[in-house]
Amino acid sequence: MNGALNREEIERRVVSVACEVLVLPEGTVNVKVDSIKELAEDSLDQMRLYMALEDEFGGTIQEEQLESIETFKDVVDYIVSMDQNSPVT
Repeated sequence: MNGALNREEIERRVVSVACEVLVLPEGTVNVKVDSIKELAEDSLDQMRLYMALEDEFGGTIQEEQLESIETFKDVVDYIVSMDQNSPVT
């Protein structure tokens, strides 16, 4: 994905993108506990969120992974794992 981002920065950016895409007030999203399905109105909102996160972090969320991503923490964990597995250039 983006290389060398710390977890707190990834969390901050995930929350920022989520608030923008889902039209939520700042402070609404809690990465530790919130379910994406609870805050997104429908599956279209969820897909818009995933696409915006891919744009934000410069990677692709694999389709198989989408089924296992339920919370914002899952998104952060996925981005962290992708970031750690990226080749260093």
